[in-house]
Amino acid sequence: MYKRYLIYPLLLLITCCAYYNTLFNAEENYKNGMKKLESSKDGKVTSDIQKDFNSTIDKCWKLINIYSDSSRYADDALLLIGKSHFHIEEYVKSERFLRQFILRYPNSNLLPEAYLWLARSLIKMHEEAEALDFLNEIFTLNVGDDIASLAYFALGELYREQKEYDNTIDNFTKCLDIADDNLAAQAQFAIGDIYFQQGDYERAVLAFSAVRDFDAPLKIEFDALIFKADSYTLQNKFDLAVETLQLMLRESQFTDYFSVIEAKIGECYYQQKDYDFAGRQYQYVLETYPKTEGSAQAAFGFAKIMQYHFGDMDSAKTLYQLVKNEYRQSELIEDAEKNVHTLQTYLKLKESITQDIEDLRTLERGDEIELDEVQEDETEVIEDTLITAPETEVDTLTRGRERRQITRSKPKPPKPERKIRSMEEIKESLEKNRYALAEFFLLNIQNYDSARVAYTNFIATTQDTLLKPKAYYTLYYIYSFQLKDPVTADSLEKIILENYPESQYADYIKEKKGLVTFETDTGMDPYHRLFLQAESLLDQEEYQNALEILNQIALEDSGSAWAKKSRYVTAWIYEKKLVDIPKAIAAYSVIVKEYPDSELAKIAANKIKIPVIEEGAKEDIQSAEDSTRTKEQDPSEEQQKEEQQLPPEKEKR
Repeated sequence: MYKRYLIYPLLLLITCCAYYNTLFNAEENYKNGMKKLESSKDGKVTSDIQKDFNSTIDKCWKLINIYSDSSRYADDALLLIGKSHFHIEEYVKSERFLRQFILRYPNSNLLPEAYLWLARSLIKMHEEAEALDFLNEIFTLNVGDDIASLAYFALGELYREQKEYDNTIDNFTKCLDIADDNLAAQAQFAIGDIYFQQGDYERAVLAFSAVRDFDAPLKIEFDALIFKADSYTLQNKFDLAVETLQLMLRESQFTDYFSVIEAKIGECYYQQKDYDFAGRQYQYVLETYPKTEGSAQAAFGFAKIMQYHFGDMDSAKTLYQLVKNEYRQSELIEDAEKNVHTLQTYLKLKESITQDIEDLRTLERGDEIELDEVQEDETEVIEDTLITAPETEVDTLTRGRERRQITRSKPKPPKPERKIRSMEEIKESLEKNRYALAEFFLLNIQNYDSARVAYTNFIATTQDTLLKPKAYYTLYYIYSFQLKDPVTADSLEKIILENYPESQYADYIKEKKGLVTFETDTGMDPYHRLFLQAESLLDQEEYQNALEILNQIALEDSGSAWAKKSRYVTAWIYEKKLVDIPKAIAAYSVIVKEYPDSELAKIAANKIKIPVIEEGAKEDIQSAEDSTRTKEQDPSEEQQKEEQQLPPEKEKR
């Protein structure tokens, strides 16, 4: 009996020790996860960080399942579970378990902390109103500075989501006064970011500088100095920006970031339009810090110089392709891939135009044309349409370009012999390629000055075709709405009205000038009238209002010609104007389903088959090719309109 009394306390002691050790190990995993998260180079939750927090979660559930949720440390364990899910960005789970905590342990001394982390989860889930209630509840309780400072920080985050910036800065400032250095540094950085986003760069510089008053995590300290340099750059204080970055290169704690800092120096010179020095700086980064985040940024920056200021599209494409190979986690990869696709389209057009000119000269002169002569002619046709640096910098850029060695792609194998084309075939090809080049500048890269030159060249070198009035109208649009040159726009307007009075482009102008009005015949189909109203809204760029009317027609007059046209124009607006590809695909799918035998269904099927977002450039080129078909081919009315990249021709008033 005596021994039995000794065994019971011993078993209880062993159980308590095992229980506490499990919780202790869970807390250690949590601390390790926090340390890694705070020192993360890019602030992302890596698999290694997830492992620590998941280990915390597993051990806490083990503790609760073995010893029950009414045991001494069960509230500690459940709170750790909620916080861990928050840190690995599983906000729904975090919110669920923290709500369970509040229901199960209403008398726990950890309740204010549960309110805090539940509020932070709700903010991430954009449930700001409920989050605000929980945060306000915290301040009614007796809490220490550690919880109060986190609550003020959370309030700052909440008001920033709601764009109430005065309240945002006020709460971050309150956090500064009572927080530990780590949290205070985050609050100070957040204040600087608010000023930066508002364009108050002078205050942003002061706020970012103050981050170093605290013992800040390395990533926050680095970001603060980078944003400080950016703030100087945006004030055109380039010397101070470069000085800030060069001072960072003298501090050993930033060694892992040196490639990014050096690339940022190149960007400063790019912003100053010192393209020669910026190019040399980017090349230095590529050579000194290969396979880093900075070298990816340098490749992208160098590509922009080659594309926009040297006009060297081959080198630009090669450099854009290099971005992904340099740093696979770079945020620039998506943009770089889009630019590669764009430049491939341009280079294909350039090659086609060069070949057309070569073949045309061969037939016209009856002899072989030297390649240099063809390239000289090509310079007139294409390179004039590129935006280049100011003339005062051309010599410097040329010299700089000679010093650069860009790794080119391997030479392509020789092409098979080409089919001999007739004079008419060559002229038709040259015409459509020149028009495709103009549309490329207008639609693919929105370079309106280059598009202006290209459309002007097309008009000057082409015969009277279906594309010529469209080219005039596009120039009219560019001068009216992009280049803001009403005098030239008026002259183009006059040309269209006098030379192409029966065209749909003349109708557009007449309607805008009030020279034609909608029909007032009371016998007009009401859905016809609604369709005309939607067209008017489309001209005024009121796309959402137009979509509402088109949807009304499609639903109420289903199966009619007006419903079919409404479906098509709806898809066209989503694709071309709102650039909402998922909705465009859905709208085209409806056309295929409801009108399977129509010409519009064929066009819609092609749209679905070739995703617009990935094959946009190819479609633009194909559109220009298709729209050069002669009238003898008699394509359907709807197909002509789609291929010319304009909405369906308006009904005659």
